[in-house]
Amino acid sequence: MTLTGQVTALPGVEITGLVRTPEAPRSIGHSNVFPVNADPAAFMGGTLPIEGRRLGAVIGDYRNKHPQSLFQLNHPRDLS
Repeated sequence: MTLTGQVTALPGVEITGLVRTPEAPRSIGHSNVFPVNADPAAFMGGTLPIEGRRLGAVIGDYRNKHPQSLFQLNHPRDLS
């Protein structure tokens, strides 16, 4: 059986931040951004810096560089 015409693959970036800093006291969790084409000549394929940054800033950077992309928050955490 083939899934040609039924499944579409999109290039993307997995974002999993772990570092906590005074500026970003909680990790940014686990997310994806797609479509984002890889840049083989760039550091880490062209992914943008995430560690020690607030999630809103990371999303903003991806929106600026890849305005057609979709941001997906994969299992949000309770921040209460």
